[in-house]
Amino acid sequence: MAATRLSEVSEVLRAVSARAEKLCATVSAEQMCRRPAPESWSAAECLAHLTISHNVYEAQWREAYAAAKQKGARGGEPYRMDFIGRLLNWSLEPGRFRMTTPGPFRPTPVDSAEKALTEFLASQNMVLTFLDEGHELPLDAMMITSLFNSKVRYTVWSSFVIIATHGRRHLWQAERASSVTR
Repeated sequence: MAATRLSEVSEVLRAVSARAEKLCATVSAEQMCRRPAPESWSAAECLAHLTISHNVYEAQWREAYAAAKQKGARGGEPYRMDFIGRLLNWSLEPGRFRMTTPGPFRPTPVDSAEKALTEFLASQNMVLTFLDEGHELPLDAMMITSLFNSKVRYTVWSSFVIIATHGRRHLWQAERASSVTR
């Protein structure tokens, strides 16, 4: 996604939400909460991780939006990702690399698939709201600091694309985790 539009990212986010809903509707709550291996996440934990990852951006986006609006900054589509954003996004493609998740972003064991889905969908809606509210802002010029590494900065636009890719990655993982039988 070199230059993309809000509608494209929104579509990916909605597709990820639909996949999560379908997954929860087609497998049992027990399957959703079962880890395929002791060191692996359950499908419900994948959703919880995405929720955590989405929610930590909210304060940064709120601050970046307020600063841009206060300056009277304007922008529009198509948006372009910065180099760091493109690199992070590339690394998060489903199945590309196995990564270690930093402690604060690891989900605690989840015993309610329904709760995990509800919270995930709420976090997806929060992201979609920020996307919608940003349509006239220079999202590809507004910088934020990575929540995983304070030395890394990328644009707000990159964060939205990264979240969409991250969602596809962990839904792929959740689908695989829920289909494993012992």
